[in-house]
Amino acid sequence: MPAAGMSAATPSRGDGVVRFGDESRAPEAIEPPGIDRPTVTDLGTATVNGLETVGMRYEHTIPAGAMGNREPMTVMTTIWRSRDFGFDLPVRTEVADPFSGRSVQELRNIRVLAPGEGENLFRPDPGWNVVETPARVSRRLDAALPQR
Repeated sequence: MPAAGMSAATPSRGDGVVRFGDESRAPEAIEPPGIDRPTVTDLGTATVNGLETVGMRYEHTIPAGAMGNREPMTVMTTIWRSRDFGFDLPVRTEVADPFSGRSVQELRNIRVLAPGEGENLFRPDPGWNVVETPARVSRRLDAALPQR
């Protein structure tokens, strides 16, 4: 859901063109015709790679014939998120779908550093230089980005 004051891309009726509109219509942009909204299952909590996580499973069925398929097809996405960092960090995401098969994305060896401990993590390698963005470019970028 977009932040207040922002728009979501939504298809207009009939012509297939995506336009920006009010957020109340946004789900139409991600729901192809003939495909139901996913069934959402709360998987509770579990420890994943050393972090306490909350799991959710999203499952939907593509009816026979909706996308040229002879049989119904099920797409299932399972996401385990950690809230230990002040935001929902997806620690493990597993997708099983008949188009692309099974894929897993997982964060491992996660370390929480004390303030100041990670100062060397973002230094450029030898031979690389840090180039500052001119103020006039930064102002133009700031003006073009939606304000929160």
